[in-house]
Amino acid sequence: MRKILLACSIFLLPLSTRSLAWSAPGHMIAASFAYDQLTEVERAKFDDILKNHTKFAVWQKQYPEAGLPDLPRGKFYAMLASLYADEIRSHDNPETFSEWHYVDYPLIPPDFPMKPAPKPGDDVLAGIAKSSRAVQHLTKNFDVRTRAKMLSYLLHLVGDVHQPMHCETLFDENFKTPEGDRGGNNAWVKPPGGHAIKLHAFWDQLFGSGGQLFRPVPLTIVLASDHRAKEIATKFPRTALPELTEHKTPESWSLESRAFAISDGWRKHTIAYGLTAATAGELPADYEEKALAIAERQIALAGYRLTDEVRAALK
Repeated sequence: MRKILLACSIFLLPLSTRSLAWSAPGHMIAASFAYDQLTEVERAKFDDILKNHTKFAVWQKQYPEAGLPDLPRGKFYAMLASLYADEIRSHDNPETFSEWHYVDYPLIPPDFPMKPAPKPGDDVLAGIAKSSRAVQHLTKNFDVRTRAKMLSYLLHLVGDVHQPMHCETLFDENFKTPEGDRGGNNAWVKPPGGHAIKLHAFWDQLFGSGGQLFRPVPLTIVLASDHRAKEIATKFPRTALPELTEHKTPESWSLESRAFAISDGWRKHTIAYGLTAATAGELPADYEEKALAIAERQIALAGYRLTDEVRAALK
């Protein structure tokens, strides 16, 4: 196992070495984290639903014939299922629900007044609600594939809503209506000593990249993500996260992320940025360290909340 994790370290290095959404490792960490929190009975129900997924046969072929002592099949499939929504996403195909991955709360400096999201009913909040209802209610035989698909969406979207840049669109002298900064996708930054990267991608890849570069996702990345999930679960027990009792709805989770986008993503509009890679603004020296600390806490919250969402849906 140690050799496998070392081999995977190239995908989980500090950001300055990365080339490439949470990315594949981020989503798999949340899924692994949540799966570990379920009871054996709940895992059996979960596994029974997911085996009807259209990609299940593909995932089966990716699991080693000899097995993995530290990563059971059910959790392995759950981790790959958490990537499905990104794998099929297409703005040209409404059946992939491409708008469900974010909620565009407008950020307007310097005071950042709270304004409603522009697409209620077609954003990450709607996606979580609809996915959860589908898992809970679509129980007839002819609906089993849809139910499995929506379970994979639920795994993915609860992760997305905890990524700060998935819950904002900044408007300033460069980023005009209606598009704004598109969650940091229109802003270029550069970590000290690193390469230019879009601000959104910076946050997406705080747990590493690699998943978008390879199909299928290498086993090393899956194993390293599972290992990271265990570390984060140890670091953040439920009792260390008062947010779990203070904020219990997907909307409140999204507002947590919006607040982080203001305070740390954009640092209240003080981050230097460019509109192209060539003009990328250099990030503060402490930016990555603080962003990673936020990301770890956010992914722990995502893991526990995902557990609760899945548990409620399975009932």
